[in-house]
Amino acid sequence: MKIAIIDDDKVYRVLAGKIMESTKIPFSLEHFDDAEEALDIFLKGDNLPDVVFLDLNMPTMDGWELLDLLNEHKIFSLGGCKLYIVSSSNNEEDRKKAASFPQITDYLVKPILKEKYLEIFKTFELNPGS
Repeated sequence: MKIAIIDDDKVYRVLAGKIMESTKIPFSLEHFDDAEEALDIFLKGDNLPDVVFLDLNMPTMDGWELLDLLNEHKIFSLGGCKLYIVSSSNNEEDRKKAASFPQITDYLVKPILKEKYLEIFKTFELNPGS
């Protein structure tokens, strides 16, 4: 399973990676500290991640802008990737907006606990590509 974390907060990315490692479920992890970097890689279409954890509030290009561009370029439109919004915001408007994107699997509020990662990873293992 290949996982991508797109978040400008380095401490969060490192901590999330450590928590994921503690699940003992095998995966490879790619960190992106901004959405533009992730978009450049995703546009190449090679070896796309199976699971993406996307922060909304980032400088330069935020998560919403990235989602719009992913839609425009039809990246992840065929499924096969579970895309999660991961935000420190529990704003109802953000949740409603996230629900309008069919690619988004869930909206998660930081911090994400080990049990939630386990739930996500086990679901993916049972239904890869769903």
